[in-house]
Amino acid sequence: MDFAASAVARAKRDAEEQESGGQFFVDDVTKLESLDGEFDLFVDYGKIDDLGIQARRKCVDRVKELAAPGAKFFVYAFEWEPVWWEKTLAKILPFGEGIFKPDEVHALFEQDWDIKQLEFLTDLKGWPKAYGVYLMTLRD
Repeated sequence: MDFAASAVARAKRDAEEQESGGQFFVDDVTKLESLDGEFDLFVDYGKIDDLGIQARRKCVDRVKELAAPGAKFFVYAFEWEPVWWEKTLAKILPFGEGIFKPDEVHALFEQDWDIKQLEFLTDLKGWPKAYGVYLMTLRD
């Protein structure tokens, strides 16, 4: 699933070339209108941390609606405490909320999901400065 039709078309083409199955959708991660039923696994590789705070909540709520009992949600996200200049940029840029602050993953998921942090790397050279990898399991 991607909001870019060209990305979905390429994924379909690659799957056909590799003779692998799957379903592919163009959709908005905060709505997920093209999905129906229950899913056992969700993977987010660096998208949820790009969303604003309200959109993050919508995404997590919609995933919970689609999740089968015991479903897993794998999340890779940039996560650190922004310094003064990053906070300043966040106020003026349209994508300024795109940094998970420490414990934000817990704030989003802890009500309904068990959270396991698989990796957390900090002090990376350049920018972004850090990332976290999480595996959440929906509680029954």
